[in-house]
Amino acid sequence: MRRRTYLLATAALAAALAATPGLAADPVKVGLIIPLSGGNSLSGAEVLSGVTLAIEECNAAVGPNGRQVQIIKEDDAGVPTTGASAAQKLIERDRVVAIIGSQTSNVATAIGNVGRKARVPVVTSGAASSDITETNTAGDPWIFRAMPGTGDQGAESASDMIKMLNLKRVAIIYDNSSYGRLLNDSFTKGVKALGGEVVAAEHYEQGEQDFYTLLTRVRETKPDGVFIAGLIAEGASILRQAHEINFKTQFYGSGGMISNSLLDLAGREASEGFAVNVMYEPNTNNPRGKAFGERFQKRFSLPGNTLSGHGFDVGTLVCDAVQRAKTLDGVGVRDALRTSNVEMVEGPAGTRVKFDDKGASYFKLGTAIVKNGVRTLLPYQ
Repeated sequence: MRRRTYLLATAALAAALAATPGLAADPVKVGLIIPLSGGNSLSGAEVLSGVTLAIEECNAAVGPNGRQVQIIKEDDAGVPTTGASAAQKLIERDRVVAIIGSQTSNVATAIGNVGRKARVPVVTSGAASSDITETNTAGDPWIFRAMPGTGDQGAESASDMIKMLNLKRVAIIYDNSSYGRLLNDSFTKGVKALGGEVVAAEHYEQGEQDFYTLLTRVRETKPDGVFIAGLIAEGASILRQAHEINFKTQFYGSGGMISNSLLDLAGREASEGFAVNVMYEPNTNNPRGKAFGERFQKRFSLPGNTLSGHGFDVGTLVCDAVQRAKTLDGVGVRDALRTSNVEMVEGPAGTRVKFDDKGASYFKLGTAIVKNGVRTLLPYQ
């Protein structure tokens, strides 16, 4: 009888410890859906490195008796249906309490729709379309965007091109996706509001490789600068082909083009002088960001950038929510995310993530220019 009582008491104690915050026996599972194959795989790999470092540091900080986080990766290949299927798998098979993903807005939206239905929160890993969080009901968000949306990015790019770089007559070449179209709209409005002129607007489809004819048309308008609203692969082709046809102007890229891979693909000569809208660079005067850059370089033997920096911030954000959640399920983590106040490596010193009632956030963006093959962040204005 005493043995039976002892066994029952032991089982009850084990169950209590497993359910007690900070003493969870098994790791808390979080999904990560990013493009590990296809045209966006370069950005996916950089985000993955940032998330990896964040989870490693988070787990080390909470110690063996804390809530350890386990990341379970899935490849969306840049395809919305693939991303949605991956989200379903992570929720039903792996029982994740949150999902990070993805880079492109249409894939992130598809993942978010699955998460909302299952009541599992989704934090985008780089998708910037302002429409993503507009799908949320105010006061009941399930997909979170921990970065400025396309409306803010387009307006700030216009401001930096006109005020900082003194470019008055500008053209825009944009990706014909939700991301590119929204950037086109906000950038155009921003230019006009500041007294500038948009002399040409051309769009392309994702996957296009031949931009010679398009660039020739834009060159004929003699712009002071060209804003490229798109992603790495096409952006690199545009820069390289512009160099080949001797189209000399100031090219300025959207946040989707922040990658050392773009510089490699475009080539040293074609990318020299290229400006880009950024959220993080290692030469930042943000002390937290500077320290992150040093740790990232030591861990991966590579310099950090906006993609890895954002991956780190999002990973830290989700890990923080897991630690603060009152219940280890989707609802508990979602509620913790809503009250996030994590200091970021991105943005100026003291930047923190704070979500509005639709799961959107904002912080000051910057501009970096490629000099001698390296992006250098200009002082914030």
